[in-house]
Amino acid sequence: MRKLKMMLCVMMLPLVVVGCTSKQSVSQCVKPPRPPGVDNAASPRLADTAERDYFTLRERLITMQKQLEGTQKYINEQCR
Repeated sequence: MRKLKMMLCVMMLPLVVVGCTSKQSVSQCVKPPRPPGVDNAASPRLADTAERDYFTLRERLITMQKQLEGTQKYINEQCR
């Protein structure tokens, strides 16, 4: 399950970073212009909405994992 969560995050990150919608592929997205090199530039981070969406997705994946584990435990206890 952890591997699945990591795969989902890795697959979604390029879409979030370049601002694509779920209906666009990464190659169709308009890439923002590169900033000029600056020594004191702020560290890169996600947009506020993207960060909020990421943590919401993460919470939902954790909830789903707990539900799945509970269901598996119930099935193993009842069907043996």
